[in-house]
Amino acid sequence: MFSQLLLLLIHLAFPVLASLKDLSRCDPLKKDARKPLLPISPPTRMIKAEAEKKVTTSDCPPDPAFATKTSFDFTKATWDDQFTSFWSIDSLTTQDKRQLTFNNTDGKGAAFNIWQDNQAPTLTSNKYLLFGKVSVEVQAVKGPGIITAIVLKSDSGDEIDWELLGAFENQAQTNYFYDGQPLFNTYNTTYHLDTSSFTSSYKYGIEWTPTNLSFSINNVIRKTWHIGDIPAYKWPQTPMQVKLGIWTVSNSSDPGTVVWAGGMPNWANHDADKNPYSAYFKTIELEDYAGGCNETAKGANVEYLYDERTTSWEGIEIKGCVKRSTPGAFPPPIASSSGAQPTQTGDGDKSHPSSSATTAEEQPSQTGEQNPDPSESSSDENGNAALPSGKPSSPLGAVIFLLWLLAM
Repeated sequence: MFSQLLLLLIHLAFPVLASLKDLSRCDPLKKDARKPLLPISPPTRMIKAEAEKKVTTSDCPPDPAFATKTSFDFTKATWDDQFTSFWSIDSLTTQDKRQLTFNNTDGKGAAFNIWQDNQAPTLTSNKYLLFGKVSVEVQAVKGPGIITAIVLKSDSGDEIDWELLGAFENQAQTNYFYDGQPLFNTYNTTYHLDTSSFTSSYKYGIEWTPTNLSFSINNVIRKTWHIGDIPAYKWPQTPMQVKLGIWTVSNSSDPGTVVWAGGMPNWANHDADKNPYSAYFKTIELEDYAGGCNETAKGANVEYLYDERTTSWEGIEIKGCVKRSTPGAFPPPIASSSGAQPTQTGDGDKSHPSSSATTAEEQPSQTGEQNPDPSESSSDENGNAALPSGKPSSPLGAVIFLLWLLAM
């Protein structure tokens, strides 16, 4: 009995994380993303000298950049070229388009629909941003074990996200992962919502700069992290795509993840045509700070290029950039310039954008260094431990919750 309990506690404390489907191609920061060129022949001294200058080549293509302000209005979207030029769609949704519909949504936008295990309709932007603002208006899906997600994710595994748990209607959560791993002082931070996220649409925002990371709801900042709150060497500093969608826990999920999600989904009386589980994405507004690029070449396709030799965002090559800001002058400050963690709790004004797709503080240190960081439990927006609706809000919280039950 004790060994079984110990095994369960280990699973709860160290979960296998699940999320939206990952469409990234390769990780430029991994050394195996580069390979030697084929041997040259004949091995003349001149040819050999030229080859030594190009001894390796990167398998990872450059990341196409937004490099501007843009938006996308899902209330006007269809399966057309404008849609597919902005978004990539996961293969299962492409095969069964009932998972993503645009008609008969009463002006709510695109409906992301699921009705059985292993479905996770996911849109991934075809372009990347290197610092910037993203705001997404969405009405979340209701149901235990189902998560509505807004994600910024880089090919190297850094991830910033909003997650709306279908088991808890008056809250939203944010996370930051470094190289695919959670940082427990930025993991599952919980925010109160005045009305249900299942019946009202909210605008969930992220602003990401070299020194600050802020989260907002309806244009009101609810949390800001600064360099130091997150170790500089673990600060997000590689180009990110935007990912939108819903996903679920399943029988293969880690027990701690199932507890966090409020239990398993109930698929009874839900099918594609009658009562699917649906989240409605209405709009996205985005501004790419383009790594501080102030001016691009006329007509140039701006791209971000980096590999395992890149040690910080300043070392990322921006193809098509003519003029780039000096560190400290970029980007404009957000929220507060102090080292505190400001929290604002008002919901602000709900705006509804209507445009279609259009087109010297401390700096982060080297990317990829492996220094330890302190672990903290999940928290609410004021930094307090959060246990929503009697359920553990993180796998670590699940351990504490279970031990408390056993002690009673």
